[in-house]
Amino acid sequence: MPMLDVVSLLDELERFGLGDPLFQTRLHHRGGTRGTMAGFRAYAGAVGFFQTHGCNHLLQDRLKWILAKCKEEAMNRGQSMGDLVDEAKVAIPYQSYSNCKKHVSDQGCKAHS
Repeated sequence: MPMLDVVSLLDELERFGLGDPLFQTRLHHRGGTRGTMAGFRAYAGAVGFFQTHGCNHLLQDRLKWILAKCKEEAMNRGQSMGDLVDEAKVAIPYQSYSNCKKHVSDQGCKAHS
């Protein structure tokens, strides 16, 4: 996926209700108040690609998964955006991303550092 598509992906997810608090604390690999959606948008727009099987690749794949679920109207079936974030972590585990060294929003991934 070209990085400009990641920017569009974030825009669509924002329309479905994904905001900075959830993105920062439960999705972005840096955690806390770092890793805002605006920051990730700017980074994705500036780079040509993400490292294969790295933290940004993992984040991108989880965002794509969440958007697919939103489009399936999962949220109309009573699921919140937070529920979808949690499900994305199960559906797309960090262990499958060999270059993901410290995805703080995933319990246990810090051990990779």
